[in-house]
Amino acid sequence: WAAIRDNKLEFEEIDKRIHEYNTTVRQNEISYKDYQGKDSSEIAQEYYDAAEEIYDSQPDLDPDSASYASDLASYISNEQRAESLKESGDASVEDEDTVKWSDTQAEKKLVSQAQSLMISYWNSVEKLSSLEQELLEAERSEELIKRKLAAGMVAVQSEVLTAEQTVLNVRSEITSAESNLNETKTSLILMLGWNEGDSVEIGNLPEPDTAAIAAISLETDIEQALENNYDLKILSRQLKNAHSSTTEASVREKLTSGRQAVRANVTTAYQNLLLAENQYEQAVKAKSLKEQSLETARRKQAAGLLSANSLASAVSACETAESSKQTAAFQLLSAKLEYDWAVAGLAAVS
Repeated sequence: WAAIRDNKLEFEEIDKRIHEYNTTVRQNEISYKDYQGKDSSEIAQEYYDAAEEIYDSQPDLDPDSASYASDLASYISNEQRAESLKESGDASVEDEDTVKWSDTQAEKKLVSQAQSLMISYWNSVEKLSSLEQELLEAERSEELIKRKLAAGMVAVQSEVLTAEQTVLNVRSEITSAESNLNETKTSLILMLGWNEGDSVEIGNLPEPDTAAIAAISLETDIEQALENNYDLKILSRQLKNAHSSTTEASVREKLTSGRQAVRANVTTAYQNLLLAENQYEQAVKAKSLKEQSLETARRKQAAGLLSANSLASAVSACETAESSKQTAAFQLLSAKLEYDWAVAGLAAVS
């Protein structure tokens, strides 16, 4: 409890904070009480009773009355409302369990969204860091060109203007990135129960678990996804609760197509995961190569065989490779979470 209530958000605390502090979850818990202990017949009967009350309250119409036209319009409107309530009763397929599954599904989706926001936050941090490095490079290039101009190299006049514009463009991108970062953090902390403006530290993300990916059995997970899927659970119960053949046929069709969709969507999530893993592995290799190049550049510079600017370029290339690797790690984490949630019951049924 102390860890959850402090002003530092850890990735593994997201589900607990959603459960305790998210307003949608709290409101759903309150609304659920109206369905506790009720089966579908009782819920449908509430619609029928409401319709019957309207029928019983209808007045006798007097054609000779001065208000006959307005009375008739009101009578017809009430009849239509009652018929609509009866139709709702016929179509009602909800019960205590379907509402509970729906609420649980909504909570899990909120956890998934918050996890994605936290990944987006760190992705924005990485992008901002990359832009700041890019700005340093642009300013270094601008300074070098201006030195050439000061040395009497008139031919670089146009290059100065281009370099100045590049610096301005990168600074503009940094301003935009800072704004996006703040907006993402605000959305995240509000979803998790903090107030706008609260000083909340965002903890680090977990590292990619490639061993867990290697251990995946797609067919086993597809069967688990079918069993866990909240939409399929709800549809299966709704099929049992159907009060009319029309409703039963409609729900049955949704259930059949939903099972096919879950299989397809879990398979797609797995393919996306493998692609993200491959991109991450390539980024790791690229970073390793840049690190080796940097070590070579440092040895050459120490021996007087490489200029300071060339070494700075090697350092920059290594930092860029690190940034690319980190971004690929975020994408891999996101793909793994998407797959895990699909197996855990959130695979789309359409």
